[in-house]
Amino acid sequence: MEALSTEPFILLDQGDWSEPLESFKANGLQPNIEYRVIDDYTIMSMVESGLGISILSELVLNKVSYRFVKKETAPPIYRTIGIAYKTRKLCQPQAGILLILLSIGLMKFDRWYITFKN
Repeated sequence: MEALSTEPFILLDQGDWSEPLESFKANGLQPNIEYRVIDDYTIMSMVESGLGISILSELVLNKVSYRFVKKETAPPIYRTIGIAYKTRKLCQPQAGILLILLSIGLMKFDRWYITFKN
């Protein structure tokens, strides 16, 4: 993360909370924020054009055709995803299976990756 803090950074502006910013903060670092953008695809185009680097969610980066390098952050950054339900009995069968897989740790969602022009 330290090497990233000196590069021009394109921040996905999601309001009051940002997993990448919290990761920088946890490591005692401050990123060099050049741009604040509210759209993932705009950020990917900016990275592809060489305007800076960013840290984006794995879910967003899957199956895109942009030309940039994707590397896992070190340490890894994860997003906490909450699921609310009244009772498991009222869940659809597929939702019940998802809850079981999540509870035993067989499924992990939304790792974050560094993106930069190659």
